[in-house]
Amino acid sequence: MLDNVRWKLYIRQAAGFFRRHFPINKHICIVHHNGADGVAGSVILTDAVSRIGGTVTSIAVEKLYPALIEKIHSSQQGLVIYLDLASNCASSVMMINQGRCHVLIIDHHLPVNAQCPFLYHCNPCLIGLRGDKHIASSGLAYLLVNELGLSNKDLSFLSIVGAIAHRQDRGTLQGLNYGLYKRVEKSGQLITHNIEYPRDSLIQTLTWSCQSQSVTLADFVSDLDKLGYTSAGVEIARKLCTIGYSDLHLNKVQEVNKKKNEQYQQLRDLISQGGLRQSNSLQWFCLDNRFDSMSLKAIWEFMTQIQHEDFFEPYKYIVAFRRIPTVFPEIGLVKLNSTEALIRLPAVLEQRMYMKSEPSLLDFVAQATHSIGGVVDSCHSHVAAITIPNGSETTLRDAMHQYLSRSRLQSRATG
Repeated sequence: MLDNVRWKLYIRQAAGFFRRHFPINKHICIVHHNGADGVAGSVILTDAVSRIGGTVTSIAVEKLYPALIEKIHSSQQGLVIYLDLASNCASSVMMINQGRCHVLIIDHHLPVNAQCPFLYHCNPCLIGLRGDKHIASSGLAYLLVNELGLSNKDLSFLSIVGAIAHRQDRGTLQGLNYGLYKRVEKSGQLITHNIEYPRDSLIQTLTWSCQSQSVTLADFVSDLDKLGYTSAGVEIARKLCTIGYSDLHLNKVQEVNKKKNEQYQQLRDLISQGGLRQSNSLQWFCLDNRFDSMSLKAIWEFMTQIQHEDFFEPYKYIVAFRRIPTVFPEIGLVKLNSTEALIRLPAVLEQRMYMKSEPSLLDFVAQATHSIGGVVDSCHSHVAAITIPNGSETTLRDAMHQYLSRSRLQSRATG
C-alpha cells in the first residue's frame, strides 16, 4: 500500500539533501546506468540543473568497479549523483569516497542500506515500495526535480520510460508509475488507442504528440546504449530523449543492429566449429574482444538466442568468458584486471532444473565464485554474472565442479 504522506516526506528529504549540497560552482556529476532508465533519468536531471544555471558531467556506466568509482571520485568535488545503480554497493562507494563528495543515490534496485552523513539513499525499497513494480529511476528523478520546483512538463514523458524499459507496465502501471502516467496523459504527450494493455497501445506510442513510432522510445534508447555503448550510442540516446527522432537516430540504430547481427553470426560459427571447450559438467567459450563496443546486455541477448542450438551439450552449464575492457566512454582508461563470466543453462537443462532434477545456479555459483576471490554481480536460478581476476578461469571452473558435485550429492541425500 502506498503511503503518500511518507513518500512525499521521503522525496522532500532527498530534495533537501540536493539543495544543501548543490555546489557553489553549480557543477555536479551524474553517474548513470547506460540503460534506457538511466539515460532518461539523466536527461531529466541535466535539464533541471541547466535551468538554474548549472552544468553537469554525465558518465554512463554498465557496472561499478572499485577502480572506476575511485577514478570518478578523485576527479569530482561537491555532489555526485548515482542514478539507476549503486544501491547494491552503497557501502563500497562511500568507503572509496572517503568524505570527498556528497553522494545522492537514486535507484530502484534492491539496496544495501549504508549509513553515512555524506550519503542520501533515495530508493523506494527502503520505505516498503517495490522497485520492480511501483517506480523506476527515471520516475524517481522526475519526482525529485518536481519537488525542487524544477520539473519540465515537456520532459514528463521521460518519467515512465524506465518503467517501460523494465517491463513494469505488464498489465497496467501501478503505484507511483500510475500517477506519473496520468501526468504524461494530461500533458498531451501520449497518444491513446483505447486498448487495454499499455505496452500494446498507450506506451507503444510514447513519444511527442505529433509523432508516433512503431516501437517504444524505451526500445530505441535501449538499442542505442546496448549496441553502441562505446561508439557514441549513449550520447545519441540522450539527444533522442531531448530533441526527438531523426535520421541520425534511425541510422545509428540500423548501424549497430547490423554490426550486432554480423558479430552474433561470427561467434555462432566460431562456437560451432571448434571454439567450444567442454568438461564433465561445463561447456565454455571465450569472447576475446568481441562485443567490446557493446554493453553486457548484448552478450546476454546472444546467449539467450543460442541456448537452444544443437552444438551445445544439453546437460552441461554454459559459461562465456570476457576480459573486461579497460577504456570506458566518458571516463577513459581505468586500470582493471578482471574477467567477466556469464553463466546460463541450455534449454533442456533449464527445464530439468525447474523440475528439481538438476541444481540451479543459486546452488553453487556464489560459493564457487567467493572461494576464488571473485564477486557475484547477479545470480538467478538460470543466469548469473560474476567478476573474477584475470587468469583465474581454470580455477573458477574447478571450483564450480567442486561445488556443483556437492550440490548434487546433497540433493540426492535429501531426495
